Amino acid sequence: MAETLLEMLIVCTLLIIFYENQRQFTMYEKKEYSVLKDSQKTLNISKKLLLVGQGGLSSDEKRLLDVYSKTQFRESEQ
Repeated sequence: MAETLLEMLIVCTLLIIFYENQRQFTMYEKKEYSVLKDSQKTLNISKKLLLVGQGGLSSDEKRLLDVYSKTQFRESEQ
């Protein structure tokens, strides 16, 4: 009886650890996916900038490009 209880306790503990790690991994994966989408959007704007020039960009694209440029400048200073 005591052995069965101990085995159940060990299995439950391992399951808790497993599900907690899965939850953390899922959160990390969502964060990385959003960073990837932002980078892809910035890359597309940069490609459009090269093809049509700054006059061909919409105001939202110019704003996103300015935000990206400022972020990169701050990171390069550190």
